[in-house]
This record gives sequence, C-alpha cells and structure tokens, in this order.
Amino acid sequence: MDGFDFTTRPPRAVTDFLANKNLTPSFSWQDVWAAEHAFAFTVAKGTELNVLSDIHEEIQAAISNGTPFSEFKKNLTPRLKARGWWGEKDIPELDVDGNPTGRTVRARLGSPRRLRTIYWANVRTARAAGQWQRIQATQDALPFLSYELGPSEVHRPHHAALEGTILPASDPFWEEWYAPNGWGCQCWHRQISAVEARRLGISQTPNIPRVSHRNSRTGEVTRTPLGIDPGWNTNPGLARERNMRRFLTGALERAPASLAQVAIRDLLADTEFLAHMRGERLTTWPVAVIPEGLAELLGSRSRTALLSQDTARRHHDGVEGRSYPPPDQFALLQDHLPNADIYQAAPNRFTAVFIVDGITYWAGLKPVSTGELFLTTFFAKGQNRRGRVPRGELVRAAGD
Repeated sequence: MDGFDFTTRPPRAVTDFLANKNLTPSFSWQDVWAAEHAFAFTVAKGTELNVLSDIHEEIQAAISNGTPFSEFKKNLTPRLKARGWWGEKDIPELDVDGNPTGRTVRARLGSPRRLRTIYWANVRTARAAGQWQRIQATQDALPFLSYELGPSEVHRPHHAALEGTILPASDPFWEEWYAPNGWGCQCWHRQISAVEARRLGISQTPNIPRVSHRNSRTGEVTRTPLGIDPGWNTNPGLARERNMRRFLTGALERAPASLAQVAIRDLLADTEFLAHMRGERLTTWPVAVIPEGLAELLGSRSRTALLSQDTARRHHDGVEGRSYPPPDQFALLQDHLPNADIYQAAPNRFTAVFIVDGITYWAGLKPVSTGELFLTTFFAKGQNRRGRVPRGELVRAAGD
C-alpha cells in the first residue's frame, strides 16, 4: 500500500484518532498492548519523545493530506537520521514501565521497512476508527456489516473463511473481528441495509476457537480468536469510545465542581450524546456530577452519574408510557440533583425529585457494586404534581 485515497479531506473522526493520542515511549511493541493503542501512540524502540514526536507529526500530516508512503518516507527519513534513529545501534534497554534496566542491546531502528510498517499500522487503524464512528452515526439506515477480504494476493485462511459474514453492527463479534486483524491485514467492512442483509442472508455469530498468547514482556496471558494476530483483537474506534468515557469519568471525579458542571453541559450538548440517546453507542455517558455528601448518602464511591446504552435507548424510544424529557433537558440533572428530595426504596434504589418551572421531575439513581452510579430513569411527572411522591423513605429533603 503506497497510499490511500480520500476524494475529500478525511473525516475529522479519522484525523482526531491519531491527533488525540498520547506519545508513549516504549522499548517493545508488546509494551503497549491491544486496546491501549487506541489512546497511546508508540513505536517499538522509540524511547525518545523527540523521535516519537517527529514520527507522530509526519503520520498526522500523511493522514490529513492523503500523503502516499513514498512522500511520507521522503519527509521523515532525514528527520530520523538527524536524531540518530536510523540503522543498527546500541540503545539502553527499558523495562515495561519505561525504566532503564542498566543494559544495552543492539537494535534496528529506522529503515524503509520499519517506516512502511509504521505508516501502514497507523493509517489503517485511524481509518478503521473513523469508519466505526460513521457506522455508529448511520446505523438507522445501514444497520449491518459484512466482513470483506482486501486486495492481498494471499489471504489468511481464517480471514477468508469469514468473507461475507453479515451481522448487525451492534453484534459483539465486531468488538474483536473489526479489521485490521493482524499485521498487513487488508480486510475491511461493508455497511449494508437490512433489506440487503436479508437478501444475502444474515449469518449466525461465528463460534471461533480461542488460543492463548503470552506477552513475553509483561507475562500477561490473553486468549484471542484463532486467526487474529496477538494484540490486534480490538476495535480501535470502540476502544477509543470506551476509554474516552472512562477518562472523562475519572477527570470529572477529580475536577472542581464548577469545572465539572461546565464539562457536563458541553458533553450533553455534543452531537455524540444524541447518538447515545438513540442507543447507537456501546458505552456509558456522564450526565451529572453530584456533591460528595450526596454520593455518600447514596452509598456510591463515584460522584458521576452515568447513563447506560440501554437506559438511553429506552428514553429515546419513549417506552413505559412515561413523559421522557428531550435530550437537551438532561442538563437539568446537573443543576437540580444536588438539591433534590431523595427517596430510598431499597438499599441501592433511590429517586431524586425536583421541580423546574412548575414541572415535577423524577430521576432514578442506582449505585452498583463496581462503585459506579447509574441514572436508571428520568421523566416528568407533570405540572403541579408535587404532592405525589415515589415509593420509599424520604432520606433527604431539598435544601438539606
């Protein structure tokens, strides 16, 4: 693959995937494993940040501009030679945590072959992550994916056996079998309508044996589907989504209340939240940060209330005969949960009640054993209905 073709500037989801990665020095490709590559940019034997920065900059330019490999190599080679990161040389050995071991090893650094591998891996995973985001955004019209073989002259037998596999885009199969599924893999996915999927025949989720791989650097043993190279059993777009949610939740937990409230409002105004409300995101979404005192009352180790995919879809579909607020009203939670009436019906079942412009809202809250706090429901009870209260004991009155 000498280049790749974007008829227009690549979607932002593609360029952002690489741009938002942290530079992570590493000694071996096994030091940054599987889904970690969705948020860490690393190059084996790239132990110096300035070398990583040079490579990252050129890869980003290549993805943004559709630069072919020949031009990428021409631009980057002199920069790496000037850094001394070329050919064979003795370099300090690092352990898996990035600490010097005190030993030196003879290693091959930059070379045309290495640059081609770096170019291929980063361009392919960035495109895959961008495609996944587009798949999520268009699932209503094109809800199925078909596994397709790429232009390789020789195909891996296990990949060839999956050609034409058609499954819903939400099927867990795509969490691992989302190409590329190995070094040099050219497989890809075709997004199709339900009509075409039924015409071609919807597949049963393949039952693929799993094999064990031991990471010689960390000692970690993982079991991956037969036919996927070690470390490639990941969906980079999905991994990025899940990681981002964990990162955001952690950041919100540590942020001052005033900053957390601003961040929540920004997140709820994001177009991605609308996709989440349609149930198109295999993830959770932070909808409010509550005071520590309220978290303690609820028995939650987390101050961040999360909205799951299932709850989001239920609200979007409007089931249960309840009056669910539109997505833009979820911002009311951040403003009013801290001072709401709190009722407890069971050890982990709470209902917050508050009034806005004469309308009473109920919000269900459930702390779980993992330490997370979930919003289980949110709906309007109607105007001037303050006298109606949920089941359970009032454990905190508004303003207390």
